[in-house]
Amino acid sequence: MKKIIAVAIAALPMAAMADVTIYGKVAGGIESDRGFDGVSNTRVSDYTSRIGFKGNEDLGNGLKAIWQLESRFKVDGEQAGTGFATRQSFVGFQSNDLGTLRLGHLNYYGNDRMSDVDPLLATANAFVTPTGTRLKNAVRYDSPVFYGFNAAVMFGAGENKTDTTKAQDTWNIGLGYEYAGFVADYEYTGWLNQGEVAGEAKDGQNHRVQFGYNANNLQVIAGYQAGKYIGDGLANSYYGELISAVGGTEYKTSEATLTAAYTIGNWTPRLIYTKGWNIKANGVKQNDTGYQQYIAAVDYTLSKRTMLELSFAQTNADNKDNDARTISLGMEHKF
Repeated sequence: MKKIIAVAIAALPMAAMADVTIYGKVAGGIESDRGFDGVSNTRVSDYTSRIGFKGNEDLGNGLKAIWQLESRFKVDGEQAGTGFATRQSFVGFQSNDLGTLRLGHLNYYGNDRMSDVDPLLATANAFVTPTGTRLKNAVRYDSPVFYGFNAAVMFGAGENKTDTTKAQDTWNIGLGYEYAGFVADYEYTGWLNQGEVAGEAKDGQNHRVQFGYNANNLQVIAGYQAGKYIGDGLANSYYGELISAVGGTEYKTSEATLTAAYTIGNWTPRLIYTKGWNIKANGVKQNDTGYQQYIAAVDYTLSKRTMLELSFAQTNADNKDNDARTISLGMEHKF
């Protein structure tokens, strides 16, 4: 990691060093889990540690050039998924009047604006999986905030067109509103030519809506999403396992989630409930393919940058004899 940091800093023009910000977080914990197979393990895990560099240059007339390079690393010694610029990284322009235009490896709108339902260090809310990540080869425009409203449009080039197949491009559109603590967001994602059904290229899609209140130490957020997937690559990890077992080509899923938290001094207790209904495979409802996820957690803030978290998560699967559960104690330090 030292070599990566040294190379990144050395590559920056010395005249621009004053405009460069180094940021990130180091997070990890110890956890005990039991899978659907009934096998238990104790492990030390990394909780999405990362380091980033970002900066800007004033071009005049309210316009700025902006850039960011963000990288993943793991404090537990595992290296899969790590490397330079593996997280959101881009170059672009920003204007207070005209908005922001970027290109690179960019967050989905849901990852930027709708992550309140997935705030924990250790356990991921299964609900966020389809659009809780980033899109490669992407161009994204974000509008200025206008009377509490915002909008974003992103296109991701599939770059895989051949003589016989179409490119698997992606569209991601988001609309949001925020006023006096009340928030509401909608996201549409279209995965073009995601797979074939009866020899014809078909598109996948996901609709997601989220609304609630987040102010005055109180957070209550509800969300719902419905998706159609061609193959199992974009469904969440739980549904992905089911899809592989069910067989078929076209799948439809629907899920809802609710999270509630309240901050009292340094303490923030939190409850999260997520439900996934039975999937449809090739238009036929599949019995016993739903799930329910329960999460209880409490955060303790040691300082503005350091936090401890204790959490318990349980997932009940309709087609499993055992539930899956995890107890974790983690620590996060931001810089």
